[in-house]
Formats: sequence, C-alpha cells, structure tokens
Amino acid sequence: PNAFPAYVMGRMLFDADVTFGELKEEYFRAAYGPGWEQVLSYLTKLSSLCSCDYFNGKEDRKDPREAAAMKELIRLAEHAPLPGQEGTDSLTDAQNLFWKYLDYHREYSLRLGKALMKLAGGEELEAQECWRQFQHMICERETEFQECLDVYRVTEVSTKYTGFLLEEPLISTL
Repeated sequence: PNAFPAYVMGRMLFDADVTFGELKEEYFRAAYGPGWEQVLSYLTKLSSLCSCDYFNGKEDRKDPREAAAMKELIRLAEHAPLPGQEGTDSLTDAQNLFWKYLDYHREYSLRLGKALMKLAGGEELEAQECWRQFQHMICERETEFQECLDVYRVTEVSTKYTGFLLEEPLISTL
C-alpha cells in the first residue's frame, strides 16, 4: 500500500552504495513515524502469505495450502497496526496519509483474502460473493484511493486469470 519499490529504484539512482536495509528503515520511518517497525513487520508477513502465481491463475484453483495461507492472512490483517496505536499527535500530514492507505489496505486484504480463501477451498459460490463485495468496495472508493490502487488492473487480473466473474454492469468497462 505504499511506493516503496519506486522509492528504492529512485534512491538507488543517486546512491548505489546504500543498502536495502538502510533504505527500508529510512523509508518506513519517514512514511509511518512511530510504529514504523510494526508496519514493516506486518507487511513483510502479509507479503509472505501471498502467491502471485495463484492470483495470476498459474496454480490450481483448488489448493488447500493457498486456502490456509489466506486464512492466516485474514487473521494477520484483523490484527494489523492501526493509526493511533502509537499516537498520532506527532505525525505529519504525509504520515497520516500513509496510515490511511494502510488502513484501506487492511480492509482490501481482508476482503480479497476471504474471496481467495473460499476459491482455494473449492467454495466457488461463496468465493464469488466475497469477490463481489470486494469489487464493490474498491469501486466505491476508487476516487479516494486512485493514486495508490489501479482498480482496473486488479479487476482485469481477477477476472481474466484468477477466475472471478464480473457483474454484468461492469463487463463493458473492461
């Protein structure tokens, strides 16, 4: 839910000697302020549970290991660091924005994770309903989070590769 990869690429253009660890600390400390270490730990764990190959349709749709990973992802997201846990009085406007994006990402992860868990567990009808709820959420909030989420791309991959179905009114948008 942040621009860390772009930051690393840009920063490395100007200082090829900086280490990845230094970049992580510099970026996350500046982005989140107090509590940055919890955010980094949370996002690292969350990322380790996600399979790009599964999402891109390169693995079997029914996959007990993927279902278990998504169940763990949901548990983790339910206990995500939230804005205010470390005190927001000293946060900059930019840090408040990063916390807002993180909170949105938590909701995104909970909803998409549930849809993927159901799909991987072979519960196709339930998965489709969870996907529909996820799709409605990201569409309803698209203008608010357009800078950090490409709704079109998520929808395109989810429907063309992951196996979710697009509701009739949205089909003409792809």
